[in-house]
Amino acid sequence: MLRISNLILSSAIKFLLTSTVAAQVTTVPIEVQSVDASERKISVRYNGKISTLALSGDAAIIVEGKASVLTTVIPGDIGTVEFDKKIAAVTRLDVKRSEMAPAESLNAGWEEVDQRLIFLMVRLVDVEANLDAIDKEIGTSKSRAGVAKGQAGRAQSGNDRMDQRGGGPVRWDKFYGTTAEKFFYHPTENHTYHTQTVLSHQSPAQSNQGEGGVPSYQGLPVHQRPPQFDYMYRANQNAQRRAQAEAASFKGNAVALAGRRHELELEQSKLWCEIAFRAVARNDLDRKALYRFAPSGSGKEDLLAATNFVVTALSVVENGQKDQSKTFRQIKTLISDARYELGDRWLKLGIKSRDESTDEWRFVALARKLEDVSANLGDSYTVSVERENAGDWERRDLYRGLLQKALLQYAETVLALDEMASAMAESRGFEPNMELPLVIVRAEPRGAASAMPASMDDTAIKAIHMTNENSFDGWVDAIENIDVNADSMFGNWVKQGKSLTVAAPNWTKTEHKRRTRILLPVIVDGDYNLEVEFTRHVGADSVNIIFPVGHKHCMLLFSAYSGKYSGVNRLDGHDVNESPLTHEPGTLVNGRRYRTTVSVRLKEDNAEIEIFVQGQLFLRWSGRQSAIDLEQPWSFPDKRHPALGANGATVTFHQVRFQALTDDASWVRSKASK
Repeated sequence: MLRISNLILSSAIKFLLTSTVAAQVTTVPIEVQSVDASERKISVRYNGKISTLALSGDAAIIVEGKASVLTTVIPGDIGTVEFDKKIAAVTRLDVKRSEMAPAESLNAGWEEVDQRLIFLMVRLVDVEANLDAIDKEIGTSKSRAGVAKGQAGRAQSGNDRMDQRGGGPVRWDKFYGTTAEKFFYHPTENHTYHTQTVLSHQSPAQSNQGEGGVPSYQGLPVHQRPPQFDYMYRANQNAQRRAQAEAASFKGNAVALAGRRHELELEQSKLWCEIAFRAVARNDLDRKALYRFAPSGSGKEDLLAATNFVVTALSVVENGQKDQSKTFRQIKTLISDARYELGDRWLKLGIKSRDESTDEWRFVALARKLEDVSANLGDSYTVSVERENAGDWERRDLYRGLLQKALLQYAETVLALDEMASAMAESRGFEPNMELPLVIVRAEPRGAASAMPASMDDTAIKAIHMTNENSFDGWVDAIENIDVNADSMFGNWVKQGKSLTVAAPNWTKTEHKRRTRILLPVIVDGDYNLEVEFTRHVGADSVNIIFPVGHKHCMLLFSAYSGKYSGVNRLDGHDVNESPLTHEPGTLVNGRRYRTTVSVRLKEDNAEIEIFVQGQLFLRWSGRQSAIDLEQPWSFPDKRHPALGANGATVTFHQVRFQALTDDASWVRSKASK
């Protein structure tokens, strides 16, 4: 009897343990969004939300029914995860490849649609199916608190075209039709179709669109649906079923429905941007030699100015796929400044761009078009956000529609600019100078500078903040006053918007006494502050700032001797590699933005220098001015000029500001100083 009791007790305990373990594990359907194999984490979509999940060290990975490893899992895979709540980790991931768009025969004039764009479009289809289901649930429940007026009116079949409601955004099918026509339908042997389309000013009403087809703004009939349309149509039908079930789970909760709608609309706007810009990015324009290197030889300065403009436009495409909010808030100023620099440079070069038969005229016209589109893009984004915050849903939808349209216009205009820049390059016999790489501008607001590397931060002490009580004229933008032709002493200096970029060769490869420098057009004898923000993109050697100290001058170097030292040359007779004030190692991280401030104070024959990096005191020196002596190769006759320089590196100076603290400063254009 005792044995039987023990068996019963053992079975009961085993059952309880099994039940407890089972209760700790849950299985949910998911779609993989991203994979971080090094951290053993995956980002997944389930129940309409995106979450990041950790995998246990012994988690089973199953791909297409076979045991595998995490590195084989890719975004878009669908399946299930078993999640152990006790350890807060996934113990089993079982996925299959999501069905990609099948191959199909293409009608005349069409090219195969990019698979990444198809994937983004399917995501858009899914988002809009969920929006429709949310609207239908709102209409059924009669719970409209906090929800936009008229939202329930969007509850309609996902296969019917959406009424634009006075200029609001169009649905996925029309958006895809327009995208496909603009970027995947091309007339045969026409290498300027984007230019002709953008500059023709032909409205959609003038096209010979056929029933059920997509518009043809180039006067060519397109009487069929674009490639993969039926595939997305079926994807929409499948998405509707999932979306209806998800919407019903909210059980008429008006607040939850409104919150979910807001999430979906943010994702919808993000996908519009990714789809439009993918149409440009798929062409890998940023990898073309034309936009990576300056032209070799002389007499091609006009081409360099044109390619710099395109490079700036491409930076919006790159950044817009990562951070729409930041990019759209900066785009208006960025492109406007770039167009001004293009016009200013061509004017000084004497380029004639008024003949409508020339590529130069077309390029200028396209640049003007891009500036207008960029302004529309930035403003429509800003106003749509403002109107949503104010609860003005009708105007918000109006500007969201304008945003959607401007995204496609921007992408098409960039492709047209590439056509004209390529034509100009061909006519000028473009050959790339591999030693002078161009730089894609990544515009950042002030204060966005990254921290210095640990090797330089570790020795920094608490910042001593300078006051501006003695300032008589505040801070002045020095780059704005620079003329690269008049102020450059050596090197290929290029102004891009409000920044200044140089690709400096190592001095050992060129004439011994030539150093890459550009003067700041200011002469100063007294006290001042000089603030410089810069990014080194390519190379391992130094970024240099030459600054006056009374009747002498010296040079601040970052990453001298290929990153061994950072400090000042020369103080007390010491080179940067000998000075006790030098930081070792003095490395810079390429692609990271730095901010430094040089503070100079004079008292009779003495001087005090304080240098701050990222707001922290980097170096302090005081002594007689006669102890300062910059060596001849970097020096120049008028030592009252500040200057910028580089050696063996490609550097962008984002901002250079000067603040005079005494009356001994003036803006000049002193060619004699060279």
